Amino acid sequence: MKKLLFPLLLFHFSSTFSQTFTVVLTADSHGQNIATGGSDSLWINQYVTYLRQFYPSVTLVNLAYGGTYIQQVMPSWFWLSDARLNLNTVLSYNPDLIIISQSGNHTIFGITADSNLYCFNYIIDTLKSLGKSFLITGQAPRQKTFTPPVITLTTYYDSSLKINANFLTNNPKYWCDPYPLMMDNIRGKYPWTFCLGSDSLHWSNYGSRMYFWTHRDSWVTDSLLNKYKAEANNYSLLKSGSNVT
Repeated sequence: MKKLLFPLLLFHFSSTFSQTFTVVLTADSHGQNIATGGSDSLWINQYVTYLRQFYPSVTLVNLAYGGTYIQQVMPSWFWLSDARLNLNTVLSYNPDLIIISQSGNHTIFGITADSNLYCFNYIIDTLKSLGKSFLITGQAPRQKTFTPPVITLTTYYDSSLKINANFLTNNPKYWCDPYPLMMDNIRGKYPWTFCLGSDSLHWSNYGSRMYFWTHRDSWVTDSLLNKYKAEANNYSLLKSGSNVT
């Protein structure tokens, strides 16, 4: 029996680590390949490529639909929930990591920051109670609204910062903030023009790269790769037998 123990342990470690690591993205059009030069340039694909340096098999389920907003990600009981990308659909894939990237359409449509925060916080609390690993993308800077505009860009900016401040205060480890890296410090309130594609709304190749950086450098991503030790012992998604340090 003792002679079999070591080979059995090796089999367990190698087979566990070879399992597919599933990332599910629920997002608005910033999760689609609209203004970038190709699918490889899209920020979420760059993020998955980054994870593949550490996990041998990573699968992305991309539930990104243009014009969507955080209320549609709520569970199916909520009246605005959308089965294409809501929490029920996301969880049906049994994901190892959930990324919720609703960058601000809810605010553009005139929904108040408090109403948006109710949905964000409900989703966050639900995922925590289920023991799921997740990452929330903070509200992103914009250069224009829809036509005809429902709100001004100044209102959008103020509402976005209120939502992001709530994330920072109440859930600092589960979100990433695009504003510090992507906001034009000269003009203020707006993203750098080189971050935007020809439609002045979606990310260019460079903007998509910066969006990827904000997700790569998050606490959640560091925890996935076990860069934090004691603090991440009950959170890291590293598979048994991994040699990642």
